[in-house]
Amino acid sequence: MLPLSLAACQGVDQGKPEQVGTVEQAYGEPQNGFPSWYERMIHVLVNRARADPPTALAACPNCADAPCFPSPLDPMEWDYDHARAARFHATNLTDSSCGMMHDSPCPLVATIGSIYPSPCSGVVSCACQGGTASCSGGTSTWDRLAAFGIGSGLRAENIAGIGDPFSIFYVWFWESTSNPTCSWTSQNGHRHNILGAYTRIGVGGDGSYTVQDFSNLGAVTEQIPAGAHYPQTGTSLEMRANFFDSAAPQDGVVNIDGTCYPLAVERGSASNGTYRYDASVS
Repeated sequence: MLPLSLAACQGVDQGKPEQVGTVEQAYGEPQNGFPSWYERMIHVLVNRARADPPTALAACPNCADAPCFPSPLDPMEWDYDHARAARFHATNLTDSSCGMMHDSPCPLVATIGSIYPSPCSGVVSCACQGGTASCSGGTSTWDRLAAFGIGSGLRAENIAGIGDPFSIFYVWFWESTSNPTCSWTSQNGHRHNILGAYTRIGVGGDGSYTVQDFSNLGAVTEQIPAGAHYPQTGTSLEMRANFFDSAAPQDGVVNIDGTCYPLAVERGSASNGTYRYDASVS
């Protein structure tokens, strides 16, 4: 990932004394390697779609349930435990060679929520009881999420392969259905999860799989719930930031190597939307 950041261009507030001996990690800063650029970009695309579902679904070749989503939805915030649960499952599935499944490919060790990602990286030898995976009879999706602290409320999970973040996102979001029903079905379930009544998300991409884990544990409080640039490297980058508040921001800029550039609404509204700036960098 390029060393670019989304930031305000203003002076530092000198009114508060510095606290000595405390470390505060701001929302959005990587935590123990979570999220990756790939995971962050998919989160941005989720909130971009939620800010304006009709526009996001307008080009879908066969989304008969699109009229079920006529209005903007609040964004989802990133959560560390959701991110750990998601990436763990991607790693565990890949290492097991059991194929795509929501349940774990083995009964997980009882301490998996505390030993992942270190000292256990999620591979079968340390994550599965007995160090083997039988590809059946494993820990259920819900018990696995509970092991990572996501044990109540509304919960859901999406799984796909791995690749370009836009391509993987639209595998879920534009899945084909001729059924216009406004409820979750096996044909439209991934889309309904992305546009569901959830407030928290973790995206995990590793090995052969991409996993999204959702819940409604907590209200949305962050004004910038996600931001990323696309592609990961290069000289022409699309800079995006999701914004959510009761009113539009006074100003929106992206700070690239100390210089600020204006962001404009790409999708949604000024108070609930995705802002974008196309940058040329050297």
